Amino acid sequence: MSLAPHPVTSRPVASVTASPPATAAAMARASASATDLSFRLIKIFLKDESGRRPVYGRSEKFQSDPHWRDLILFYEYFHGDTGAGLGASHQTGWTGVIAKLIQQYAEYALQDKPPSLIDEDEVKPSSPA
Repeated sequence: MSLAPHPVTSRPVASVTASPPATAAAMARASASATDLSFRLIKIFLKDESGRRPVYGRSEKFQSDPHWRDLILFYEYFHGDTGAGLGASHQTGWTGVIAKLIQQYAEYALQDKPPSLIDEDEVKPSSPA
């Protein structure tokens, strides 16, 4: 990770670069990492074993009120340890992407398949040219 000037404000911002996977095994690892990250994001919005959603933190109205508990709010930020939503809840922004991840995960579950982007048997090493 490095700092680079923002193109508009010239303030330093973090810049992350990654090389594309070179082998089939690396591609499979990248896929597994993407799947793991997706599920970790989804879990913020799912009810835990006690029926509470991490996204609502200590807010009893959203945790237990029957009129609110099943309405999902997409916050700007999330607490790093608890997953509780922070900041604005009226704008979906980047967190709206999680709705798509939830949909994709449900589609895999309905097909009784593990949620991976690339199945192990579908990953083939590239042949030399």
